[in-house]
Amino acid sequence: MIGEGRYFALKCYKSISDEELTKRFSAITPLTFCKTFVSQTSYQLIFLVFNTYVPFNIINNTALMHIHTHVDVKLIEERPDIQPANEIYLFNLPEAVNHSHSVQSLIGIFDEKALIKHPPGLFVVSPSDEQSSILLQTILPEIDFGNGSHLNMVVNDAYKVPYILIQNLPFGTTKEKLYQFFEANNFDVNFLELIPNTKLNNMTAEVILPSTQIVDDFTSKMNYTQFESNTIFIRHYLSPKQLEEMKKWRIKALGIKRNMSLKNICEIFTKYGEIFSITIRDSTGVIEFRDLESAEKAISDPPKGFNLSYLVMENAKMICLNMPLNTTQESVSKVFPNAIGIKIISSKYDGVRPVIHVVFKSKDEIRTAIETGNKISMDGMRLICLKFNEFHSKIGEIQASMTRKNSVFAINLPEHFVAENIVENLKQFGDILYIKYSSANGSKQGFAGVLFAEETSIPKVLSASNEVRGISIKQFCPK
Repeated sequence: MIGEGRYFALKCYKSISDEELTKRFSAITPLTFCKTFVSQTSYQLIFLVFNTYVPFNIINNTALMHIHTHVDVKLIEERPDIQPANEIYLFNLPEAVNHSHSVQSLIGIFDEKALIKHPPGLFVVSPSDEQSSILLQTILPEIDFGNGSHLNMVVNDAYKVPYILIQNLPFGTTKEKLYQFFEANNFDVNFLELIPNTKLNNMTAEVILPSTQIVDDFTSKMNYTQFESNTIFIRHYLSPKQLEEMKKWRIKALGIKRNMSLKNICEIFTKYGEIFSITIRDSTGVIEFRDLESAEKAISDPPKGFNLSYLVMENAKMICLNMPLNTTQESVSKVFPNAIGIKIISSKYDGVRPVIHVVFKSKDEIRTAIETGNKISMDGMRLICLKFNEFHSKIGEIQASMTRKNSVFAINLPEHFVAENIVENLKQFGDILYIKYSSANGSKQGFAGVLFAEETSIPKVLSASNEVRGISIKQFCPK
């Protein structure tokens, strides 16, 4: 899904009546408001307001299929911090009201923090609290704006959507077969669209049902049942923010046997908690649970024959550099006690410290871990802790910061020298942050740029005695 919402703006490059629009779009789900405005730039501007959330791609596909002309669809952005349960729609406004500040001024008296949007003919008011919402709902309809004009008002009463996805339908499933499936089980359908998944050789259905109660009834009766040869999975609607959070609790499962069906895997993993979805490719599966607790249970006590690990969104993962060569998961846990997943990637070169991937529950925990970790020294090096998705850009910045003020350049290094030898020789002068190292190879001499965490380390290095553990100080000079 690109996005979802209740109200949309369409640019239509062909004349179409309000009645025709209402007919086309109300087939999806009931329309609260539908109005067209003729623009001076040869297109109609159309505002659609539905009484529930509707996926963007459904609106877009319907517009392209039924209006038969070039159409631009835009989701009118909504503020995520305003609860939709407080939203009030004021529509079919008289022109005089629409172009005055009467409504805006009135709302400001009762709730100065209210969000007010006013595309032509429509006000969308999001009071900042429930009390203001109730007050506005009571007063606004009573106001006479002259000539007996009153505001028409609709209050969005819930953040619930009768929208589901049915996954793992057999490839080639038709709408007719799916409609028959609903009819055979005594369920009505408002809208149905099929999406093929060629890589997984199956199909997903987007379905809008008449009410959230029917969604609950249908899910409890039909989830994990057979549709022809496949076991189907039903996913409830979740907002993009909720989906992002959900993906943090995915588990990668290795060890799935060829003869295992989705039903078999469901039976194995449902003991840990409610499953959101399952995807299988060869002997590997991705299992999404609805909560972290279920994922933790599975990781801590995996089924026999399965190798499980967390599979997370990039913004839930941190990379840590400069931990000692002998680092273990236990030692990482002591530094980051809130970590829920740890992966140690050892270098193929001896003497190069490992890269550590650390998974946390939330962005706040990552932020705290980065702030804390970047102050810690371990065996002569200062830790570098970075967000996973910022790693390459931040490392580039660190390399670019190797200047005269905070780094030295070591040349003519012996052939046996590795990065850890450099740390051993120089850590007495202060914490080392980064080493850009090239080992000796045949006639090629080894060299290294050494970045210290503090500028005060540089004078100490340059003024040291002629030899530091067998290395001539003359071999070090400011970059």
